[in-house]
Amino acid sequence: MDSIDTPDAYTVVVHFHIVYAAYLTLGTGPYGILPDHLLEQVWAQTGDLTHDKVTINIPGGYRGADTLDKVMVGTGPFMFKEWVPGDHLTLVRNPHWWGGGGRPFLTQIRVKFDGDPNQELTELQGNTIDMGLDMRPSLLPPLSRLSDVTTVTILDSAAEHLDINLHNTFLMDVTLRRAILMAIDRQKMVDTLLLGKTVVPPDAWMCIQTGSWCLDPNAKHTQYDPKGANKILNDAGYQMQTAGPCKGYRTDPQGRCVSLHLISTTLPLREEQEILVESDLAAIGIQVIRPFANVPASRMFGSCTSGGVIYSHNFDLAMYTNNYSYPAEPDSLAYTAYHSSQIPTDGNGCVGQNTTFTSDPQLDQALDQARLSVKLSDRKDKYVVAQRRLADLLPEIPLYQAVDVEAYNKRLAGYKGNEFWWMNQTADWFINQ
Repeated sequence: MDSIDTPDAYTVVVHFHIVYAAYLTLGTGPYGILPDHLLEQVWAQTGDLTHDKVTINIPGGYRGADTLDKVMVGTGPFMFKEWVPGDHLTLVRNPHWWGGGGRPFLTQIRVKFDGDPNQELTELQGNTIDMGLDMRPSLLPPLSRLSDVTTVTILDSAAEHLDINLHNTFLMDVTLRRAILMAIDRQKMVDTLLLGKTVVPPDAWMCIQTGSWCLDPNAKHTQYDPKGANKILNDAGYQMQTAGPCKGYRTDPQGRCVSLHLISTTLPLREEQEILVESDLAAIGIQVIRPFANVPASRMFGSCTSGGVIYSHNFDLAMYTNNYSYPAEPDSLAYTAYHSSQIPTDGNGCVGQNTTFTSDPQLDQALDQARLSVKLSDRKDKYVVAQRRLADLLPEIPLYQAVDVEAYNKRLAGYKGNEFWWMNQTADWFINQ
């Protein structure tokens, strides 16, 4: 950002020093515009929103002093009242809300922080909470058995996938990567583990859901084909062994046993997914080494300077979900995940999320040009090129489109799901008496 002009009381003109087509993402999110009278208090100190306390007096709401990252001030249907870290957040009705229609109908919303989704399930069953947000897909089966609870599944602009380390001795071969894609029965995973509540995305999934405006009209959707996977491996010189140390599995053209480590977080659903992946890959002669190398999320996603698994590239196959940072704009995902300048290393201070070592001039060019294409149709053209290149390179294997699971007691009415902001449309919520 270069400079900002305010020609009148209702207009702001932002000047950039370079063209950045996805500029609208810079003003999105649930946080809104911060009030001038509070910002002035910060500017009068050090200018650090997370350090400088401001004095806030919301009639009927919060009164006190804290940093702006700890309180919420806006024009929504509810006002911030109280936040007890690790326990709960209290919001109260805004009597001056501009939305009209006698809304909001509720007088208060109390958000309870549960560290374990299973606790949410127990509290829903016991009617001690009215709604469970961001519940795990693994809870779909028990939720389906609760007669007084409505369960909502919302497809995300995200995919559960396998990251592939392209510097791995075996995985640097695109033939092997394609065989893995063909060998995993992803639809079975969806049907059995997620009760059919989601879908298998295209081979290059960077333009899905809110980003579907840029989806390649001829996007590749590789089907489950273990017979075809075996054929391309045979043709490429990967030989199935009937004796010796590699018995039951393949050797590569250099005679090395093809074996891979699979790592993920310690969620029960992911452990079930790993079992399916291991079985499917064994059927084409690729060994997934047991036990699976699962770690806590803090270790999985820690920075490369702290030894985080994916950002240190310390994996062969890594299973997790990646998603857009902003609604409808793939740049927030695609550039950081696939551009060669975004490979995190100690040398660049761990900048970027290109965990797979993807480095391709044609892909880089498409992503660079997309950032310079302000016209939406032009940007789509560049993203289509990027998708087609990703479908050829296969730096990752999409397993299924990620899904949000939310559940609420049937006495709560007016709820409508939203993938980016769980508490959207709270003004319309009411309790059936």
